[in-house]
Amino acid sequence: MTSRSESGLAAKKSLLILKLLFFLSGAAGLIYEVVWTRLFSDILGSTVIAMTVTFSVFLLALAVGAWVFGRLQKTCLPALRLYGKLEIGIALSGLLTSSVLWTGRSWLAVNLPNTESFLLSILIKLLLTALLIGLPTLLMGGTLPVIVGAAKSWTSPRSVVTQFYGWNTVGAALGTLAAGFVLIWQLGLILTLTTAILINLTVGIVSLLLSNQSASGSVDELPARSAELTRREPVWIALAFVSGFGVLGYEILWARLARFLLGDRTIAIASLLFIFIVCLGLASLAVPRLTRYFDSNKALGLILFSLVVGSLLHLLFVPLARATIGGGGLTPLLPIPNEFLRRTLTTGLLITPSILVLGLVFPLLTRSAKRLNENPGRIIGELYFVNTAGSFLGAVSASYFLSRHLGTLGGFLVITGFLLASAIIIIFLRSGRRVRTLALLAVLLFLAGAYRFPRDLVELRPDERLLASNEDEYGVQVLTQTSQNRIRVRNNRLQLVYDLGHPQTTQAQQMSAHLTSLLAQTCDEVLNVGTGYGITAGTFTLYEDIRSIRSIEILPFLVRNQPRFAEHNFDYLNDPRVSLIQGDGRNELAATPKSYDIISVNVLDPYLPGSSALYTVDFWKMARDHLKKGGVFTQLFWGEDLDLLVRGLRTVFPTALYFPAYGNTSFNVVAFAEPVTSSTLNLKLERLTPEIEKEILEMTGSEAAYLFRSLLEQAWKNHPAFERLAARTKGRLHTDTHPILEYRWAHGVQQVSNLDSPLVEQ
Repeated sequence: MTSRSESGLAAKKSLLILKLLFFLSGAAGLIYEVVWTRLFSDILGSTVIAMTVTFSVFLLALAVGAWVFGRLQKTCLPALRLYGKLEIGIALSGLLTSSVLWTGRSWLAVNLPNTESFLLSILIKLLLTALLIGLPTLLMGGTLPVIVGAAKSWTSPRSVVTQFYGWNTVGAALGTLAAGFVLIWQLGLILTLTTAILINLTVGIVSLLLSNQSASGSVDELPARSAELTRREPVWIALAFVSGFGVLGYEILWARLARFLLGDRTIAIASLLFIFIVCLGLASLAVPRLTRYFDSNKALGLILFSLVVGSLLHLLFVPLARATIGGGGLTPLLPIPNEFLRRTLTTGLLITPSILVLGLVFPLLTRSAKRLNENPGRIIGELYFVNTAGSFLGAVSASYFLSRHLGTLGGFLVITGFLLASAIIIIFLRSGRRVRTLALLAVLLFLAGAYRFPRDLVELRPDERLLASNEDEYGVQVLTQTSQNRIRVRNNRLQLVYDLGHPQTTQAQQMSAHLTSLLAQTCDEVLNVGTGYGITAGTFTLYEDIRSIRSIEILPFLVRNQPRFAEHNFDYLNDPRVSLIQGDGRNELAATPKSYDIISVNVLDPYLPGSSALYTVDFWKMARDHLKKGGVFTQLFWGEDLDLLVRGLRTVFPTALYFPAYGNTSFNVVAFAEPVTSSTLNLKLERLTPEIEKEILEMTGSEAAYLFRSLLEQAWKNHPAFERLAARTKGRLHTDTHPILEYRWAHGVQQVSNLDSPLVEQ
């Protein structure tokens, strides 16, 4: 017979192992989410849409899993065995899901139903995502209530529930950081998924081994006063929903705001998620210490206090963030030379106070729930279900409704008002006059803060005048006119295209159309990905041989504002041959069996999420397979990794020529579906019309035929140099499996360590 002290040590050891296992499980869960989001972008189109849909389904399935498995588990040892089986089930179903996503994404993209209705389109994407990742995420949702039930073998569930939740959340934060900074860069997507699967398998096997150990004694029940902390369960259920709605709504809105602080790089997105999730984890881990200083009967008061203060703090820190975006706020207080560290620290200081306080609410609810010790799985399962269902609705509302119709800042006010109103209703139902007076003071603070709250995220430079602005799920877009009468368009901090009206913009954008139209064997049908100002698409209309021009632009804002650019794009929308589609270019190409004579890709940044996927070897293979015989492909190449891009393109297209675009730093690359040589490739100068010749003369000062012959001759002279550049480049290529350019910043390559765009002036 073992002594009580030995039993206590064994119990502590077992609980420590369980906490470590649940920490690793949380890390694996977020690794899945990061990689699945990337794979879904190939199916659903748009990184932003894929991220929101995957995140929403993730939350909803977690909620259902918590409800189902919270009711299934009954006793301590079976609960631990059930937990082990859940982890193994996550690994196996995660393997199946990942395999289907990886091998079937092209088929899914082609066969996904298309609809003009925004709501119906989102619903279809949600249903497809739920079918594909619903099972593993449902099993993930069951792990919290089951492992808390399993802990009953060694201790009171009430004493450890917040620790399990906290360590799992901190693990999730670490998983986000690991995927964004290390795993995808070093291992690629497939091996990163394999890592998550192995983590779940290990956790499951260790849990099953641990379940074979018998409990070392019974656990004493807490005094009745602690076991009866909640006398009205509906209030606890309502607060669980409200806190979930608020926390995830705030997360979506802070992510949008942080794009101005951190930029749109993948590494910046991973950093923001890490900051937010780790705040929630630390708040949960702090609850046991915090509750030592409060009488257990005052749990509801502490919960309501955290809800009110956590929401009201946004009235202080969101305006401070807005001021920081404009160069004020915290900017002068943090003179840190490293740009990434400075911006990350700034973002952390702005987010941490409010989320730490608000993050106390759900752990406090679970720790003080009625009958938790008697039936931990069911109680935690119900609370987690309601909290996560609220999180799902908060994320969807912030992504698709609040940001669209009220903007990011308006969304902050709505969520703050909702949380405050919910807390005050409960206060007036449950509290005395003094507390009600304080609640009314909170209302006055909200009204005063709302009156002084910033209204938009439109940020203009000194030489700019606002022409139009918009906010949607893609970000905050502004269209401005400079003092030199040029037009700029930005999404968040990112300048999408160089200034309209600048000679380099006109020439670079027109030349991609001129060169391909003169070098393709036939030029009946054209696909233009990335409409921008419409210059390239408009230039194609000058060629009489072209019968169809299909141009795709991902930003609805740019699609709506095309008439503003008519002076520079030959008013191409009035040409009956042109069809302008709002959508994701890669997704559109993947979903069509149609072939083209010319495919033109007009995006600038190979390091940016979304556009980076248009620079992979896999995308170039897709483009090549959609070219007709004698067809040509063109794309703008820019960046310090030009050698890597050239080598990757060379593995797909037998011949490529490089023509200067913006100065000597970027190139309009023209690649051919079949091998060509200087003797077999001829310019189709007969396609030049008087209108084209006049345009070329005005733009370059040269006669058109002479100019294009000179450019082609120079491209052939430079061709061996680019071939040598490709030959001496070693290492991995930028592929869908190893998207190294998108994650290159994580390892501090000096030349591309900017968080914004090369066109953004600080």
